[in-house]
Amino acid sequence: MDRIDFEDRRQRSPPCLEFRSLGVDDAVPQKFASPLSTHRFWPHKPDSSQLKSQKRARFAARQPGWRENADEHRPTPFRRAEYPVPALQPWIVAQSNAIAMTPAAPASDYSHGTFIAGLLASAAQLNSQAFELPLEPVRIVDVRAFSRKEKTTVSDFLARVGDALRDFPQVHVWSISIGLDVPLTGPEFSQMARDLDELAGTYGVLFVVAAGNDLDPTPLRPWPPASYGADDRDRITAPADSMRSLTVGSIAHGDVASGVKKNEPAPYSRRGPAAAAVPKPEVVHYGGNCTLDNQSAGGISSIAPNGNVCIGHGTSYAAPLVASLAAQMWEVLAASGNNPTPSLVKALIVHSAVINSPPRSADHQRYYGFGLPFGISESLMCTDDMFTTFHTVAIPQGREIHHAFPMPHCLLVDGKFVGEIIITLCYTPVLNGANGAEYCRSNVAVSMGPLQLKRDGKVHFTGCVPPDPKGKANAIESALIEHGMKWNPLKVYRKRFPRGVAGTDWELRFDVLYRAGEPIPASPQVVHAIVTLRGLEDGMPVYRDGVRALAKLKHQTTALVTPTQLRV
Repeated sequence: MDRIDFEDRRQRSPPCLEFRSLGVDDAVPQKFASPLSTHRFWPHKPDSSQLKSQKRARFAARQPGWRENADEHRPTPFRRAEYPVPALQPWIVAQSNAIAMTPAAPASDYSHGTFIAGLLASAAQLNSQAFELPLEPVRIVDVRAFSRKEKTTVSDFLARVGDALRDFPQVHVWSISIGLDVPLTGPEFSQMARDLDELAGTYGVLFVVAAGNDLDPTPLRPWPPASYGADDRDRITAPADSMRSLTVGSIAHGDVASGVKKNEPAPYSRRGPAAAAVPKPEVVHYGGNCTLDNQSAGGISSIAPNGNVCIGHGTSYAAPLVASLAAQMWEVLAASGNNPTPSLVKALIVHSAVINSPPRSADHQRYYGFGLPFGISESLMCTDDMFTTFHTVAIPQGREIHHAFPMPHCLLVDGKFVGEIIITLCYTPVLNGANGAEYCRSNVAVSMGPLQLKRDGKVHFTGCVPPDPKGKANAIESALIEHGMKWNPLKVYRKRFPRGVAGTDWELRFDVLYRAGEPIPASPQVVHAIVTLRGLEDGMPVYRDGVRALAKLKHQTTALVTPTQLRV
């Protein structure tokens, strides 16, 4: 991760259901029209052998790094681009030349960006076809925003990023593997993160940001960390605390005798949380392993400026792997007639990571985030033993939105729900940097639970995931912020019910709260929620029963994506 000087501050089916409030556009919310919802349905995934053949056929037919011509498979670049590494030229479709690239040092030192570009173009192919890495390449816009030949300030960097966003409005996902040196331990969000948030909101893009590297002094962090980091030396650095960005940490993809083992947090990968107990990083990916004295061992492979394959390690190399997934996710959603937004893509990637990862303690979550995300097809599809719904909701102030939830019959045992519930919630919040730790000004609460007839003759809702925040045991604000993710625009809740919870009719409820003194926006708060139900035993027909339960609710449904729209 490069640094800058701080100057001036199994078989799968797609998730089955989308709930979208009528009259609301997620990108530009309109005035709230109705709490009624339409629903979209995701079909079953093809046979795994068919998927493999589709992968081979698709990869063989596609010209890497280019928009495909409607009539023939030949490259159609956005504009002419030249890159000094011939092996990467087919994938570089455009450039922002804020800094001239010359043969003379130090301007010729473009090894860091070249390594990242190699991973975007051929991550799996350069790493022995590792199935955990992205298989299909993405198109690359090369932005020269930082150079060792000059003292690059934060203002310089952000201005160049802003120019690139203005020049390339067709690019929706940007990978940023750059950051400051100072760990973030204070109560407020960094100015660099707030500026990046402003750019993301202005241009409607998703930044995928490296968590940062803790490389000096050695020895680096072992796993488990024991007392390492008691001085917070391994906390994230700016701009990894950006609220609207997706921050990526690194895990090892191979064992190192004098380091850490596969799938453990890499010794150098910085940890959270950010200010206000905001979980950072949100996800992790494979950025290469090293010894505790920072010698590359088990590193990840990519391209050197001379065109040869080399190895390296750093969160800089984990971030582009997630950025690749995000870009492909955006493209698939757009191709299927959806309106992808940064918060929607972020929600899908984080939910994929949760589904793909075991439950972890709050302490370990600071290193792993919510886990390692699946590939594109796995992220948008369900296994037979899980049922996933997707909800887009517009919530006006003072209004609680209720969605009846289709509960699979096989998870209802003797009038009780027995299974696991996972909820991911993501939205674009109201932000105001003048308010310090209270930077985030809007909070969406979600709760899922059963409806039951009580002794008073009335039907009552009991929030189970997460527990009802209105209960006395959960009423302390500091606890809600640290453990209930209050004021965090990304929330993840998961709970298993091995003994069951009484009730067969369940609802999902949403409401929004604005901080005291915050003007209420004219448009409602738009939020994306993803809910997955899983059985506690293998082989349960959860997906099948979920679809049947959905039909009984008589929701109008259409496909969010179809298997043919996935580039698998």
